[in-house]
Amino acid sequence: MNRTLVSVAQFTEWSEAQIACGFLQANGLGAVLHNTNLASLGLPVGQGTSGIALMVPDEESRAARLLLREVASGAFAVSGEPAG
Repeated sequence: MNRTLVSVAQFTEWSEAQIACGFLQANGLGAVLHNTNLASLGLPVGQGTSGIALMVPDEESRAARLLLREVASGAFAVSGEPAG
């Protein structure tokens, strides 16, 4: 079965992309990163590129965006620590 992947987020920092991808995978989503070759070569990502794309199967995109929004809002912050 051929699954269509869609981008749910863009990153300029490889480490942030890895963390977000792992978070989605830990929540049962089929997340993968695209354009990581630029970061692994030490090239400046984001300058003349679209950055590192966090991609999921189309049918999981809504759940992925909701999870990423929850993280950005501080829903998973440790008590007493500032979000973001």
